[in-house]
Amino acid sequence: MPPLETVDAGPVRLLLRPAVAARELRGAFGPAFYLSLYDGELDERADRVSAALPAGPLDDAAALGARVEPTDALIATSAGGAVAIARGGCCTFPLYWRRAGRQLEVTTGLPVFAEPTLSVEGLVKAAAAVNFCSSYEPNAWCETPLAGWRRLRRGVVTVIGADGDAHETPVLHGDTGDVTADAAASAVRDALAAYGTSQRRIVTSLVEASGGLEARRSIETLVMTGSARLPAMGMVVPVTIHQKRPDRMHVEANVQEMGMKVVTGYDGETGWTLNPMMGRRPMRLIGVELQNAREQADLDGLLVDAEAKGYRLSYAGDDSLRGRPVQKLRLLRADSTDMVFYLDAETHLTLAVETDSVNPIEGGRKVRSQTFFRDYRDVNGVKLPFEMEVVMGGQTFQVVSFKEMKANEPVDDALFAMPEQTN
Repeated sequence: MPPLETVDAGPVRLLLRPAVAARELRGAFGPAFYLSLYDGELDERADRVSAALPAGPLDDAAALGARVEPTDALIATSAGGAVAIARGGCCTFPLYWRRAGRQLEVTTGLPVFAEPTLSVEGLVKAAAAVNFCSSYEPNAWCETPLAGWRRLRRGVVTVIGADGDAHETPVLHGDTGDVTADAAASAVRDALAAYGTSQRRIVTSLVEASGGLEARRSIETLVMTGSARLPAMGMVVPVTIHQKRPDRMHVEANVQEMGMKVVTGYDGETGWTLNPMMGRRPMRLIGVELQNAREQADLDGLLVDAEAKGYRLSYAGDDSLRGRPVQKLRLLRADSTDMVFYLDAETHLTLAVETDSVNPIEGGRKVRSQTFFRDYRDVNGVKLPFEMEVVMGGQTFQVVSFKEMKANEPVDDALFAMPEQTN
């Protein structure tokens, strides 16, 4: 597990995984922190919460929880050393706490490697959760395998006093007042109805269906080996692809019929290609080819934090594709070109992507192409497609099939740098 980032803020000490972004808020009540996996939307979400926070003590726990996005969390200090922690009902990163003298420690990962004291009760309940609930983080109890550490429930505001006593209040996103079964059910229905028509909900569903943002961002490198079948040319070309954070990519195609290798790379700034048929010196990529290399180097995928990357994202309606119900998202680039993502309405995984492409078989003519994604498998906790079919003008241009994908293999940065020439 990567090291935790420490944030020391007087009454609260935070220990955060790299995938969890934090924004500090200030007010008369003392320091507060807004936490989210969606760092591209963090400032917008934190500003909404900050504007709604009271100037005095945080006495209304229900109102505090109602301000938090369902996928996020808020930690705020209150009068007398109390700390209120609101964890959204769809918050996928865990939160744990313990009192350490006057300071409250809150962490996204239990310190299991720090020679802790184990809790027999916590260990038993953790084992029961795995065997009976199929979950490492059940919402039914707060005990953990480590003595002194407690888990914060999803969909709850927990107010922890200076004496260590904790009191819980259910979160009603977008509402406050008495919590009744009817009120809770109504609030959930209204929230789902509003959220269901937004591109944010669709992107969130895609990320969660594919394994979650934290699992996705735990992949620092990805090495893919397979082959590309080109029906029009009667060729099968072995392919190896390397990706590495941040934004680096290397593709090697071994054209055995011609006894040569075609290589394309991107080091985060410079894109290049080396094709023996065009000489021994690599050529810099420009225009659309550079854009394609940059987009292929994005390990998270273009839909994650799309706005922060300079794209405009909009919901393009419901449709069907190859007999499957789909939801469409339109991603608009700065140059006004677009991509349409077809997300399976049932599995929430990407079924296809449509965009403008250049068809090399037809003399470089620009055509509308579709790339279909199939055979999703688990790689380091993330579902990735092991087969991609590119269709141009209604005809299959190529089918890429991967035999193996390895996450977090050592990859030298030099692989992505533009070489001077080949021998």
